[in-house]
Amino acid sequence: RKGSKYFLEALDLIAKKKLNYKIKIVFVGGKNSRIEIPFNENINFLNLGRIDQVNLVNLFSASDATIFTAIEDNLPNFVLESLSCCSPVVAFNIGGVSEIIDHKINGYIAKSMSSNDLANGIEWILKDDIRRFNLGKNAREKVIKKFNIAKQAKVYKKFLEKIVL
Repeated sequence: RKGSKYFLEALDLIAKKKLNYKIKIVFVGGKNSRIEIPFNENINFLNLGRIDQVNLVNLFSASDATIFTAIEDNLPNFVLESLSCCSPVVAFNIGGVSEIIDHKINGYIAKSMSSNDLANGIEWILKDDIRRFNLGKNAREKVIKKFNIAKQAKVYKKFLEKIVL
């Protein structure tokens, strides 16, 4: 369900290319991950396991991009949290992801379960510093405008009034 298979395949595709930049992958979440990253002098891997919210925010803020490879989810908070920290997201087109990510405006929506398109999205974001900066800026703006707490409270209020009245 987390889609790590597709992430590893995408990394393998990227690792086979001549990169003019280095990639550092920081994996968070699983306590005892058995993920093995394809060896390449341009790709480094660090598994932090479970981290607290403050460190997650710091990690998002320091990241060039966040890769979300779940193959099923509704409206993932992980994606919202990343975007709110100005980190564009590459994710599969599942559940409510397309409500959060605007393709090539604040992230990249890859075809579901396509390692090739996931790799394309990762490379597309990493290749251009100015584009990456603008994607991050757009990401933050989207979360502030569409997913702020006041707006969400109004949506819930309207929904509750509809079902109660």
